[in-house]
Amino acid sequence: MDEHKKHHHDDEHECTCGCGCDCHDEDEMVEYDTVNITFEDDKESECAVLDHFAIGEKEYMVLLPLDDNEEELVYIYRYTDDGDGAFTLDVIEDEDELDEVCDKFEERAELDEE
Repeated sequence: MDEHKKHHHDDEHECTCGCGCDCHDEDEMVEYDTVNITFEDDKESECAVLDHFAIGEKEYMVLLPLDDNEEELVYIYRYTDDGDGAFTLDVIEDEDELDEVCDKFEERAELDEE
């Protein structure tokens, strides 16, 4: 995985880095690992790994696409470690499982903001 920096910002800072986010303080930047994913239509997307967690014996990964993501959508996948640094991401087709994973991610995101 590659590393990528994402900004956390507020309106009290003036942007000097050219990103337009009104944040230029290195102390407020958070580093994220990144992964490249390929969709069924062969379209590729670089994504920041926002979170990786387990529910029971299953693991999940939440990804934020870094390109063309004006709506700030995230992708949520079931994660399987294949060993030697390789892993598989699977679509969560069960609606109840997806609801549980979304709830857990939102809960964890709220805790991170505190």
